[in-house]
Amino acid sequence: MHMGAHEKILPMTPEEIKREYLEAKDRAQQIRILADENLCSVSKIKTVLEAQGVELPKKRAYTKKPPREPFALESATLKKQPAVTFADYELELLVDLLGIAQEAAQEAVNKTEAELEEAKENLNIAKKLQERLIVIRGKEKNE
Repeated sequence: MHMGAHEKILPMTPEEIKREYLEAKDRAQQIRILADENLCSVSKIKTVLEAQGVELPKKRAYTKKPPREPFALESATLKKQPAVTFADYELELLVDLLGIAQEAAQEAVNKTEAELEEAKENLNIAKKLQERLIVIRGKEKNE
């Protein structure tokens, strides 16, 4: 690398910069650290690294992700989307729990409906018994 008169000399050698970059756990952060240590810009450190034959990761072009399809409520059940992240797994678990809760609620409704029908039958029987009792008492009074 040719140093022009306008370029300042860095405190670290290009080889030291390369070594510290390659040994770093977080290389992106290390570039910023090296720039601070050498009192220069991040782009200067990148230029030094590239001149040392280091292939830097290319900047990914930002592409807006299409919105994820929401969970659709159909016939009191939720369609599951494939889980990708921890939040997706959490959501999947909540959907499963909701399904269990819906089944339990439906069983309770069915049980309650059956109990209600039984109570109605008992009430009808009680009314018939009451009517029969009135008839019997009426006959007793007339005798």
